[in-house]
Amino acid sequence: MYIEDGEPQQVAVKVLKEGVSNEIREDFEREVEIMSAFDHDNILKLTGVVTKNVEESPYMIFEFMVHGDLAVLLRKNDPLLRTAEDSIILTKADLFDVATQIASGMSYLTSQHFVHRDIATRNCLVGEGLVVKISDFGMARDIYTCDYYRVSTHG
Repeated sequence: MYIEDGEPQQVAVKVLKEGVSNEIREDFEREVEIMSAFDHDNILKLTGVVTKNVEESPYMIFEFMVHGDLAVLLRKNDPLLRTAEDSIILTKADLFDVATQIASGMSYLTSQHFVHRDIATRNCLVGEGLVVKISDFGMARDIYTCDYYRVSTHG
């Protein structure tokens, strides 16, 4: 729950499990830094960070995306898997719009000199009106930290 303009809002909270390695904790903290700098309609908005009374790790607070991740939404739209409870049936126009929104978010990341490194439907969240936002920047990297981005088979 988050209060905006006097009205309660649903939020999503991301927190590390207890006992994680220092490397994972550093990735989490780097994600907070990265997310706080982004401002685009197709990038998930970090609305706050809780640092007091949280033991070893801060909590990241994000806007809530009512339909969850795109992977689940696409699976629910498979005619063979669809159930009567599934409220959204995606059209070809919807799918085109989703792809366009993801491309817009990725273009923004490029303009900010970032490579996501894990773009996947599980990392694209869907909100009201089929608004799609890219999330999970734990693996993002500034592309100018080296001369070029190299894909590694060890990653």
